[in-house]
Amino acid sequence: MNSKLKTALIHSSLFIVTFITTTLAGAEWTHGKSVLVSGFTWQDFILAFRIQFVS
Repeated sequence: MNSKLKTALIHSSLFIVTFITTTLAGAEWTHGKSVLVSGFTWQDFILAFRIQFVS
């Protein structure tokens, strides 16, 4: 694999993981529900996802 391609894939993967984890953390902080507990729903995640793009 080309060195530049490998670097680009690593950076892209880390960006996506960071985006997802910060969105989940924001949803948890906004709603006061833990992502690891069964009370967290997809509605909570989608709402936090929308707020992140609006602001």
